[in-house]
Amino acid sequence: MTSSTSMRRRTRVASAFALTVGLAVAAAAPAWSSGAVRPASAKPHGYSLTEMAAAVAPFTLSGNDPALYPDTPFQILHVDDIAAEIVDGGLVATATSSFTVRPGTPFYLPIFNSSDEAPVVGTFPTSPAQASAHLFDQAQYGVNFEIVVDGSTTPIGPGYVAGPVAVDGGPVHIVTLGSFIGPLSVGSHTIVVRGGAYGAGVAETHAISFIELEFTYNIQVLPGA
Repeated sequence: MTSSTSMRRRTRVASAFALTVGLAVAAAAPAWSSGAVRPASAKPHGYSLTEMAAAVAPFTLSGNDPALYPDTPFQILHVDDIAAEIVDGGLVATATSSFTVRPGTPFYLPIFNSSDEAPVVGTFPTSPAQASAHLFDQAQYGVNFEIVVDGSTTPIGPGYVAGPVAVDGGPVHIVTLGSFIGPLSVGSHTIVVRGGAYGAGVAETHAISFIELEFTYNIQVLPGA
């Protein structure tokens, strides 16, 4: 009787231990919802933000030439027709693009770029640490951006800055503020990036008070797309 009772206790302890380990493993795994903005350190499909910034740089600096669209596992969100106007001394830009993708498609959203081609705002960085300051320092660009996925807002901080990276291994370098966004469920979705550059360096370099943008991406996720 004693032996049997002891065995049952050990079994319950072992079962409880296994359950605890299982819960710990589950808690350690990313619990991202569909279409969530990924953490800056995420590497979906093995790509870091720096690697994507390098892959997309030629496409970006060409003005989105389709011939330079890179081969990656991501749908790269971009706009082509931008409406811009001067408002209160600053440049305000808006645009809308539409994309149709298949289920399971992840996204990469380049938000803001700076290159070492003249004119350069502030001091162009030579290291990742300097790159974050280059974009977020109020004496330089002073950027402030957020991504809104189907109404859910995520602020994009200095950790999302990638670069500087050489464009096609050449003399031009680029710094990119960007983010990965997870796959969306089947149906219609909206991704909006909004914010701008409000630092003193913008006015000193471009003779405008600020640069502000709001770009909207309408996404259709269709089986068999």
